[in-house]
Amino acid sequence: MKKKIFSSKGATAVEYALIAALIAIVSMGPLKTLGVEIKEKWNSVVNVLRNVDANDTTGSYSTNNTNS
Repeated sequence: MKKKIFSSKGATAVEYALIAALIAIVSMGPLKTLGVEIKEKWNSVVNVLRNVDANDTTGSYSTNNTNS
């Protein structure tokens, strides 16, 4: 009987590592774009909250909505 010269266990681990690295690299671009968009949304929320009238004790604030 011939002995196994190569083990497939090590190759499988390397293949999984390469797949994980590829997924990480490919997902970096969209995640960065998503992060920028989320930051912009939060900045707009912060700006709205900064514009709330500090003297208004009713807890409501005015937007430029003409339906009220």
